Amino acid sequence: MSITLSISLIGFGQKDQERLQKVFDYSTGRDRIYRADEPADIILVNGEDEAAVAEAAQLAEERQTPVVTISRRPPEGVGYHIAPPLITSRVLRVLDRVTVEPAEAARAPAGGDSSGTESEAFRYRALVVDDSLAMREALKLELSELPVALGIDFAEDGEKALELVEKTEYDLIFLDIVMPGIDGYEVCKTIRKDPRYKKTPIVMLSGKTSPLDEVKGIIAGCNTYLTKPIAHEEFQEVIRRVVKWLDSVVR
Repeated sequence: MSITLSISLIGFGQKDQERLQKVFDYSTGRDRIYRADEPADIILVNGEDEAAVAEAAQLAEERQTPVVTISRRPPEGVGYHIAPPLITSRVLRVLDRVTVEPAEAARAPAGGDSSGTESEAFRYRALVVDDSLAMREALKLELSELPVALGIDFAEDGEKALELVEKTEYDLIFLDIVMPGIDGYEVCKTIRKDPRYKKTPIVMLSGKTSPLDEVKGIIAGCNTYLTKPIAHEEFQEVIRRVVKWLDSVVR
């Protein structure tokens, strides 16, 4: 069951408000849906504005509402912090961690499905692109061993992959090279042109073992090149290193 949480924006200019609204729009269809509204379940404050910080602190005390601060440096005594720039995945990951009282979080969106149970909010979201169903299943199994909640989407070709990255912001991408239509090199180059994906870890997977193929992958923009079939220990080592890096850039 999805829940809709209202967020109060304090101390932000028009440009940042518009950017945050776009971030909230991306939350549609997730376990947690966010919207700028009152009364607020979460207070989002511009930590560079002292007056805004004071206002947020007062409201938080009066309403017992959690505060998330956006600032260059984490403020003292505040548990939730987002460092600029306002990247969609970064903002949503922090908001998803905010503990909200059950009574406040019980509101389901209009027309929503109230059946079933609420699933755990994902910490990161990955995209697996491979035309082989067996390989997609193998990657799903490998990723299930990570000690973090990881949401996974799948694409069987390059065209579908580009369609998904346009609609959703991924934290990690696994990309096969040889696929029908657009190959992995071209998909990687196209993804890297999107400012949202300048630093996103992209892991290329291929049955090709030539050093030239690895060089071509690096030139296309991938971070790591792994050969298939997947070697369990090598894969786990690489992915845990990637997750550690993701944790370091998301405070």
